[in-house]
Amino acid sequence: MRLMTAMSMVLLTLPGWAGAAAAPPAPPPLSAAPPAFTAAQVEAGRTLYSRQCAACHGAAQEGGEAGPALRGTAFLAKWGPKPWQDLYEQTRRTMPVTQPAGLARSQYEDLVALILSVNGQAPGATRLSAGDVRPSRAPDLPAPDTEWLHHRGDAGSMNYSPLAQINRDNLTRLRVAWRWKSHNFGSSIYPNLEVTPLMANGVIYATAGASRSVVAIDARTGETLWMYRLDEGARGEIAPRKGPGRGLALWRRDGRDTLFMITPGYQLVALDAATGRPVAGFGKDGILDLKLAADPPLDPDKTPIGSSSPPVVVGDVVIVGSAFAAGAAPPRKEMPKGNVMAFDARTGKRLWVFHTIARANEVGGDTWTDEAREYTGNTGVWAPFSADAERGLVYLPVEGATGDFYGGHRPGNNLFTSSLVCVDARTGERRWHFQLVHHDIWDYDTPAAPVLLDITVKGKRIPAVAQVSKQGLTYVFDRVSGVPVWPIVERPVPQSDVPGEVTSPTQPIPTLPEPFERLGVSEADLNNLTPEILAEAKRLVARYRMGPLYTPPSLITETNAGTLQVPGSQGWLELAGRRGRSGNRHPVCVVHFHHHHDAAGQRSGALQHALHPRGQSHRRAIRAAAGAPTLGHDRGDRPEYGQEALDRRQWRHARVGQQAREAQGHGDSANRP
Repeated sequence: MRLMTAMSMVLLTLPGWAGAAAAPPAPPPLSAAPPAFTAAQVEAGRTLYSRQCAACHGAAQEGGEAGPALRGTAFLAKWGPKPWQDLYEQTRRTMPVTQPAGLARSQYEDLVALILSVNGQAPGATRLSAGDVRPSRAPDLPAPDTEWLHHRGDAGSMNYSPLAQINRDNLTRLRVAWRWKSHNFGSSIYPNLEVTPLMANGVIYATAGASRSVVAIDARTGETLWMYRLDEGARGEIAPRKGPGRGLALWRRDGRDTLFMITPGYQLVALDAATGRPVAGFGKDGILDLKLAADPPLDPDKTPIGSSSPPVVVGDVVIVGSAFAAGAAPPRKEMPKGNVMAFDARTGKRLWVFHTIARANEVGGDTWTDEAREYTGNTGVWAPFSADAERGLVYLPVEGATGDFYGGHRPGNNLFTSSLVCVDARTGERRWHFQLVHHDIWDYDTPAAPVLLDITVKGKRIPAVAQVSKQGLTYVFDRVSGVPVWPIVERPVPQSDVPGEVTSPTQPIPTLPEPFERLGVSEADLNNLTPEILAEAKRLVARYRMGPLYTPPSLITETNAGTLQVPGSQGWLELAGRRGRSGNRHPVCVVHFHHHHDAAGQRSGALQHALHPRGQSHRRAIRAAAGAPTLGHDRGDRPEYGQEALDRRQWRHARVGQQAREAQGHGDSANRP
């Protein structure tokens, strides 16, 4: 067998206890006690070795063309410092080459005993027993600087690491150590890789390819340690969110790490982080069917529901969201509901369900008609969500209901759509909620995880949660009580004139922090770089409605091409915080954004669309004129993609990298913290 596949088991770890080799000197022994094994195990291992390993590694373990030596100076220098458990696990995982992990546990124990013996370790009276071996992979650096145990750094989605090893003095000297590519995980290269890898105990964990394979990568060398892939058959074919997704969740308990992954076909898989094998005690052989666990249960092979974001783990509870096919106009008004579910991390038992479409007897039930509540769906949590692990609270950024740009079939404000909801992680009980958009027909669902951070406002320390939105608005609350940190005012907005549509008369607008986007559009926002470009821009938008934020989609006619929507529904923002340190006088939060604008309207005569008897939800982008964008970027000073900072003392704009004092003097001082 080849060392790189089967017997590379040997290459992982042989500790210093093997240093008593008869011929060459060994590295100094480790403080750990040498493992015990018997002479009978050595003989059994020798017999097995002659059948499975000698062809590659030589009859006397001296090495050959297909495999290096398993004894001697070079072998001991490489493996002497390593714990013997890694030797066993690598042997089990890769040998024999034609059937990795195909032998009995006792046979792998016998092979390890043989390797120990030929490297000078004496047998004894006690059998070597691997038990439930988990390899030891101690990180080179302190855990706080090296481990990344959550999708966005920590449970509160701060998305920040101190990176103490990298500083202004050595940044320019950094060089690429290795590259790992996901090209072969699928029949073709997946074009949209959004994965944020996890890092634990010197191993990087990520998802890759259209089937969302899970991979473990040695952080020091880039070597792929193991891979897990689940073939989902029919349910995988209809999955609405194929691809690698955004990554994994990690549960650390009793010194062991378990990975949780939601498959494209909507199954929750628990994997042993050390071996990549499904955890036998979770669900059915490590897999839990989320469609069957739903309330009510869903058809596994016919219901198009999935998830593109990882679950979140709070204590011993795994909480999962859901996602549906992207698109402005679903084929019908009847869709499955994207409820949030929680499961016991050990067994997979369902603990609770939070209904994102409020039931008749629940808070928010009066924001739906009885009929619409039954057939309306979506309202999933497709963006990553966050948790306050100490308080046992989870924060759910819930998306809109069925029909991104038309809601005449679902009158009312439609709780808990387009809302931030705080629930108890142990029970699923709603603690508080805030609806960011009433009766959403702009596809303004939340695109990013809420960020948990502690802030000081007017001398008062507040445990806060901040939620950014596609509109470029940031909603900040006391994360325990749900009370807005700064006033969020219900302001009148334009009303829809599309037949059957009834929009909310007001929408909530935060007074602080300042918006990061242009809110609405008028002729003053057109590109006036030259008189000719301005004239062409006016010509292009002449058939479109323009107005302030929340101007609704309009009925498309011969004279009206729809409503210009600024910001558009495909824009995004992500908020990243920085943890305060002693002497850090000017903390900031950084927002990454993508500026986008749309045109939205209802096209008459599209009878195939069941959501509206006269129309289909329709979006069109305004094309550029004469090589220049039709709309100016904040009158020329903001790019399509950008990054800005909020001074966390005032929560107003501050250029990235500048002192916070440059952000002073803007706006009403009465609102300043």
